[in-house]
Amino acid sequence: MNEPFSLSEQLATHLQRPVDDVTRRRARLHLLDWLACVAGALKSDVAKSLKKADVRDAAWLGNVLDMDDVYRAASLNPGPAIWPASLDTAYEVDASMDDMLDAAARGYDAMITVGATFDPHHNAHFHTTATAGVFGSAVAAGFLYELTQEELVWAMGNAGSTTGGLRQMRDDTVMTKQWQLGQVRGDGSFAALMAKAGVSGSRHILEGPEGLYAATCREPKPMQFRNHWHIHDVSFKPWAAATSAQGNVEVINALGDPERPLSEEALFAKVHSLFRWGGLNWAAANKAITYCLEGDDPDALYEMLDDWLT
Repeated sequence: MNEPFSLSEQLATHLQRPVDDVTRRRARLHLLDWLACVAGALKSDVAKSLKKADVRDAAWLGNVLDMDDVYRAASLNPGPAIWPASLDTAYEVDASMDDMLDAAARGYDAMITVGATFDPHHNAHFHTTATAGVFGSAVAAGFLYELTQEELVWAMGNAGSTTGGLRQMRDDTVMTKQWQLGQVRGDGSFAALMAKAGVSGSRHILEGPEGLYAATCREPKPMQFRNHWHIHDVSFKPWAAATSAQGNVEVINALGDPERPLSEEALFAKVHSLFRWGGLNWAAANKAITYCLEGDDPDALYEMLDDWLT
């Protein structure tokens, strides 16, 4: 009798379906939103602490202001977990824009599909953007490295074996969330790279007797596979969920109700506000909007971001 497919194997198979043009367009908007969050954090204490920053360090900045995108049903913030791995790997392998957008959409899907299985016990003790995010970053990088399905399972297994993200940070004004997002990018991307080199990983990292569920959950939820891409279920924040130590109350309050659907025009207004906040001008904001929504070269985005950070 054949051994049943593990959850990671089922997920790797599910992620192979083609990404459509509507989903790519949606991904472009989330890319823009993440870049704006990074731009807005350029004057933060976190940014000041990064010495000789490069594009990889942008992973630290995407959630500083708490204005990153959100999948509310599982309290996940996919953007700061997925885009750093996607952009850095796309630059490394000289991928096309469509390839990067497709990989990111799959990363969002993996992160949300895994994160939605966590139970209240897990969510009470772990920063789920970190614990689920490492699966998403491994998948996004993995598709850009053109991993086989088996290699993608290995990447998720090894990335998942390192996942963490304890919530013991919310009572203090500390930079632990930013540290965790830096680890998400690094662990996910490295797991994908090493899977390409033949480093195998556990097929049962989620449901195994010593896997993530056993260690962090009491009653994990069943994994559900949707026909549509989960990136369409992710909301944009017009303002921060909570004003942080890095926050700017005037800008946050000017952007409206966080539960209201955000139009592209409102997103552009958010982008311009955050660019001003981070010390970048109107022209820089418009350049980012054009590169994200009309561009076909991830290298241009990478070099633009590198200019901001250096």
